Amino acid sequence: MSAQVNKRELLELIIQSLSDDLQVLIDASIAAKAAATDSEAKPENQYDTRGLEQSYLAAGQARRANQLKESIEALKSFSLQDPKSSAVVDLGSLVTVTSEDDEENIYFIVPQRGGVKVNYQGQEISTLTPDSILGEKLLEKTVGDNFDLNIKGRVRGYAISKLH
Repeated sequence: MSAQVNKRELLELIIQSLSDDLQVLIDASIAAKAAATDSEAKPENQYDTRGLEQSYLAAGQARRANQLKESIEALKSFSLQDPKSSAVVDLGSLVTVTSEDDEENIYFIVPQRGGVKVNYQGQEISTLTPDSILGEKLLEKTVGDNFDLNIKGRVRGYAISKLH
């Protein structure tokens, strides 16, 4: 990344992405609920479970939407650290990890919702939580530190190449 990273701006981008996902879930839940109560969903015989299946689907989507809402609220209230205040990877850090194959990945350590990918300043950045396997390996490390990860039975070496 060439320009200075505005972590608050990056966090807002992640929150917007999650909010977009939330709206899709809400719309799908509403559609499933409507399908479950539609006259077409009435069982034609004792084996016809379309309406029941739609109601289960609606309930599951509503549950996922509530979990996503909670994550969004947690990220909105997340207090970011001053980038100059810490030279070690911690919650709120933005870190570039380089593999032994010279592949670079940029991770933003957040309290919830690891695995979200956003494009920021032309770079793909993934969120990572401290309780993930990679997150645990990164915590308390500094630039230049190396670590190994066992991925699908293969041990690969990584290094922390930059703390933004």
